Amino acid sequence: MRNSERRLQLTSKFVQMGKALVEEGKEKNDKIISQLGTMIIFLGGICFDDEDVIKFGELVSMYSAKKLMESLEEDNDPKLMAIRKKAENDTYENILSNLDGLIDEAKSGILDDDDNIDDDGDDDGDDDDLKN
Repeated sequence: MRNSERRLQLTSKFVQMGKALVEEGKEKNDKIISQLGTMIIFLGGICFDDEDVIKFGELVSMYSAKKLMESLEEDNDPKLMAIRKKAENDTYENILSNLDGLIDEAKSGILDDDDNIDDDGDDDGDDDDLKN
C-alpha cells in the first residue's frame, strides 16, 4: 500500500471530524448532521482498502449521475428530451444494427478518416480557414 502513513492521518482526521458531527447532531437533535458524521467516519474506515475506496467512489458517481438526470428532467432540458425521444424511437434491434455498422466501419478503417482533419475542419493540413 502506498502512502500508508498519510492514509493513517486521513483516517484519524475523518474519524475525529465524524465523531464531532455525530455529537453535534445529538446535541442539536439533528439526525442529518449525525448521519453526515457517520458517513465521514465510514470514509475513515475504508482509507486503507483501495478496492473499497474505488467502489464507494463509483457508487457516489452513480448517485450523482442519477441526481443530475433528475435535475435535467425537472427542468425539461431540451438535450435530455431529444435523447429521450431518440431512445424511445429506437428499437433494441436497431441499436444493435447501428453498433454492428460502427464495428464494421472501424474494422474497415472508415472511422480513421477523421484523424486527418485539421482544426479548421478540412484535411488540407493547414488552419487557414480559422485565420479569416
